This record gives sequence, C-alpha cells and structure tokens, in this order.
Amino acid sequence: MSHLRRPQTASQTETRAHRQTRVHRLRLESTDRPESTDRPESTDRPESTDRPESTDRPESTD
Repeated sequence: MSHLRRPQTASQTETRAHRQTRVHRLRLESTDRPESTDRPESTDRPESTDRPESTDRPESTD
C-alpha cells in the first residue's frame, strides 16, 4: 500500500506518517502532564518546528 502511493506523494505521506507516529509517542509520554495543552500547539504550527523543540524539552528524556 505504502509503496503504491509513495511515488505520488512521498513527502506528504511520509511526513504525515512520521508526524502521526511521533504525536502518538508524545501523547503516551505526555500522559503524566497535560497533553491537551501540547496538542493544540503542535497542530497549530508545523511539525518540523515542533519536533526539534520537543526533543530539546525534558519530555523526551522522561
């Protein structure tokens, strides 16, 4: 399936897939803290900008 739609929109599909996976990961980790506050932020701005920030934050380490 993925290899079929890859040539059409490789960047979009891959980016979306990675984004979804990362978001799910963040959600699981953010269970301790209010994910509701972090959710709207990441959705409002590009995942590329949110990704490096979250990596810099202690949530990744925790």
